[in-house]
Amino acid sequence: MGHKVEEKIVSVFDYPKEFSGDDRNMDDFVEGFFSSGKKQRREDKSSTVYRLSLPSFERYSFDWGMTEGWQQWDTKQDASYFGIWVHRPKRMVMTYCEGDASLEVMDNDDAFKEKIRAMEAFHGDPPHFATTINHDGTVTRHYDERMSFSNE
Repeated sequence: MGHKVEEKIVSVFDYPKEFSGDDRNMDDFVEGFFSSGKKQRREDKSSTVYRLSLPSFERYSFDWGMTEGWQQWDTKQDASYFGIWVHRPKRMVMTYCEGDASLEVMDNDDAFKEKIRAMEAFHGDPPHFATTINHDGTVTRHYDERMSFSNE
C-alpha cells in the first residue's frame, strides 16, 4: 500500500529560558567570543568572525543556554558534535563543530540575509523531527520552522 506524503511546518519546541545544570547561557558564550576568541575580518568586509576552541564540549550546552533572540537553525547534520544557531536582531550566526566554535557577526541586514541563503544552499532543506502515519494511511512529516530568506 502506498503512502501519500503531506509536508507540514509545525513549531512545537520552545526552548527553556533558563539554563539548567550549568549557569552559562548563550550571552556568556557570545561574550567569550568577543573577549578571547580569535577575530578575523571577512575579505569582502561584510562580517567579522570570532573563533574559539571548546574541546570536550557538546552542542547541547548551546541549546540549553539559548537566551532571547537565539534560534536553532536545523540541518540534517545536527548531532551532539554539530549545531548552528542564529540571532536575527543582532545579525549573528554561531556554529559548533567537533570542538570548534565560530560566531559570525554580519555588518548589515543584507549581509545577514546572504549568509542565511548560503547556509540554505549548502545544508539543504531542514530535517523533519517527527513522522506520523494517519488512520487513512497517509504519512505526515513534521518540521520545525527555520529562518529563511530564499523567497526574498
